[in-house]
Amino acid sequence: MKKSYFAAIDIGTNAGRMLIGYVIPEGDHLSVKKALLVRIPLRLGEEVFKSGDITGKKLENFLHAMQGFSHIMQSYDVKAYRAVATSAMREAKSQKDIQKTIKKLSGIDIEVIDGDEEAELIFSTFITQNLDHSKSYLFIDVGGGSTELNILIDGKRIKQKSFKIGTIRLKSGKVDPSVWDDIASWIKKHCGNLEDIDAIGTGGNANRLVKIQKKAYLEPLTYKEIRKSRNAIAQLSIKERVEEMRMKPDRADVIVPATDIYLKILDLAKIEKMYVPKMGVADGIILDLYNKLGE
Repeated sequence: MKKSYFAAIDIGTNAGRMLIGYVIPEGDHLSVKKALLVRIPLRLGEEVFKSGDITGKKLENFLHAMQGFSHIMQSYDVKAYRAVATSAMREAKSQKDIQKTIKKLSGIDIEVIDGDEEAELIFSTFITQNLDHSKSYLFIDVGGGSTELNILIDGKRIKQKSFKIGTIRLKSGKVDPSVWDDIASWIKKHCGNLEDIDAIGTGGNANRLVKIQKKAYLEPLTYKEIRKSRNAIAQLSIKERVEEMRMKPDRADVIVPATDIYLKILDLAKIEKMYVPKMGVADGIILDLYNKLGE
């Protein structure tokens, strides 16, 4: 039977990603299968958090990437696509002009979504994961420009909040110190009375921590293991991380700030274990397109 391919484009603060995939039933749920994943380290946030906009070489690279994504989608004859942009594009002064230029040059419509919708797309794939859906979880998604926190109880998203702290924003020195007070207050209010709560961590840096600890899929990371990995990585230069740990350069320079965010949130919530499932914005988009359009 011929597969229907769907495409999801996620323009983040650190990188632009395109996932081409298809959906199949697995037991009592649907599963997103990857046909192709392309990741381009655009680093849009570096300029946005510095100047407030995307211009020059960054914009040129962005436009080339979108034209490339368009050609790849055509070669796969995708049934439908959705392209979304998050924190960096949300804060770019010429956001609307950039959207118009990309549409003109590539044919791709980019939607700029808020933190809540970003979290909803990620959370929508929760049901596809082999986790205990009757438990309570603090969902932590650390991006380049923002961190999304969600409370999950009995498989339902109860509370959510997006905070302006992320790896590129930290590297750029553009984090308001009061954000940690806001996070601490939110966690105390919404997690303080929950018993037996674990964390779910998503994002490329969380996936890398799993690899470093040589964990099996959905085997949880402990707070001590995350701290141990963080300290070991921090002792290495960026060059050593790339050469000895086989990290991509744009991962090597953000993994410590990302891990610091995970650790701080786990500490505030008094959580000892973090699960790292394979779920993200792109997976959520493809699942949503399939549910709306079918095979």
